[in-house]
Amino acid sequence: MDAKECFKWWRLGMCVIELYDQHAFRGTKCVITGNCPSLDRCSITEVRSCKVIRGVWKLWKGRDSGDDYLLKEGEYPNLKALSDGKSTASAPAPVPDPAWSLECLPFTIQLYEKVDFESPTFETTVDCPSLNSCGINEVRSCKVLSGVWDLYEGPDYAKPSYRLQKGEYPNPEAWGNGNTAPALSVKRMTSYKIQLYEKEDFEERMHETTVDHRSLDDCGINEVRSCKVLSGVWDLYEGRDYAEPSYQLKEGEYPNPEAWCASDPTAPALSVKRVTE
Repeated sequence: MDAKECFKWWRLGMCVIELYDQHAFRGTKCVITGNCPSLDRCSITEVRSCKVIRGVWKLWKGRDSGDDYLLKEGEYPNLKALSDGKSTASAPAPVPDPAWSLECLPFTIQLYEKVDFESPTFETTVDCPSLNSCGINEVRSCKVLSGVWDLYEGPDYAKPSYRLQKGEYPNPEAWGNGNTAPALSVKRMTSYKIQLYEKEDFEERMHETTVDHRSLDDCGINEVRSCKVLSGVWDLYEGRDYAEPSYQLKEGEYPNPEAWCASDPTAPALSVKRVTE
C-alpha cells in the first residue's frame, strides 16, 4: 500500500498502522487497516518499529504471549519505544520483544475518578452501564483515545448525557453544558443513521444511510439540501470526495443548508461521512 492508498484509508476514518521488521522504520514495510491475529500472511514476520497513523492499536509480544503494547497515534522507532507505551499486561515492566500480532481498538477511553487525570483510573474499550467492577466510583475527568463516547450522569445510561470526541477532558465542565456532576456510566457511540433530502424542508427525493458516501452517485439523489440526523454525528461536505468546507451535525433536523451554518446558504452537500473519533 503506497502513501496515496494509506491517505485514502485515513480519510475514510479507518485504523491505519505501518509495520517494519527492523528498527528505525527500515526493512520490509507492511500497512495494516484491520485486526491481524498473525503476521504469517503479511510480508513481515515480526514488528520491531511502527508508525500508528490512525487509531489505537494493541500489539502482542510473541505468538503465545499475553503481554501486549498499547499504542496511540505516533512513531515508535524501536522496541524500547514500544515498551514505553502503556501496556495493559499485568507485568509491571514489559520486556522489549518484537510483536507478532495486532488488533485495532476503534473505541478506547481512560476514565479518572478525580479531576485533572489523577488516579485511580480505569481504561475500557467497551460499554460500562455502571462502574461497580471498574475500580472507580465516578468519572470526573477522562481521555478519549479513539471513537466517540457518551458519558451519563446516572448508572444504566440515565441522562443527562454528554457526547465526547477524541481529546482530553480534565473536569466535568470540559464536557459541556455547564456540567459539574461526575459521570456514572459510559457508552460507545456505534449507531449511525441519516436521512438525506435533495430539496429543502425534507421534500422528496430522500436517501437513508448508515455508511459514508464520498459521492451521491448511488444514492438516487444529486445533492443534499436538507437532512435529519437520526443517530450519531455526521460531517456534510460541499464537495465530492469529502472536499471542504464541511459541517458537523449532531442528532436533529436541518431543513436547509443555512440550518447547518453553511458558508453559502445556497450551497448543498455532495458527500457525507460519519464522525468516528
